[in-house]
Amino acid sequence: MGDVLASLVDENRDYYENLLMLLTDNQAKLLRAIAKEGKIKAVNGSKFIGKYDLTSASSVNTALKVLADKELICRTTSGYEVTDRFMALYLASVH
Repeated sequence: MGDVLASLVDENRDYYENLLMLLTDNQAKLLRAIAKEGKIKAVNGSKFIGKYDLTSASSVNTALKVLADKELICRTTSGYEVTDRFMALYLASVH
């Protein structure tokens, strides 16, 4: 990550941490997993669930709906992704 991007991400660190504290563990874990993948189509796939130690497909679906309702993730034609690009960088690099 370049210096300018790192600076922008760091400026919002407290906001991102506070936002994560408002989520359940499962929601935060799924948000981090999506951020690390960049984009993921098969969020219910056993490979994705196993890789990020998520509990089950049904709990992923529940967390996915909450994250989408809160507009923290969005669904595109190429898969799910974190809506805030800087937050995605933060989550992918720190957690």
